[in-house]
Amino acid sequence: MTVDTGTRRFTVRDELYGLGQFAKYLAPGDVRLESSATDHGVSNVVYRTRDGGYVTVLGNGNGTDSRVRVTVGGQSFVTTVPAGSFATYRWHGRA
Repeated sequence: MTVDTGTRRFTVRDELYGLGQFAKYLAPGDVRLESSATDHGVSNVVYRTRDGGYVTVLGNGNGTDSRVRVTVGGQSFVTTVPAGSFATYRWHGRA
């Protein structure tokens, strides 16, 4: 974060948004299950939470929206991640 003390305006580095997703939805004791290399500009990581749920964080580095299928075990869903943004999903179930 950068603050201009003269104008009292601030700017946030892009990395802070991704870090915010992890800080908000994950806790100590959660375990990373899977991640894969960036595919068509979309990165991903899936965690198993301490309470038995799952969290996935998707990052879209593209200039356009991207449709993504998330698959964990036998469960899957399709979502659209807006251009240049992050999306986080939480769910409970078997994987």
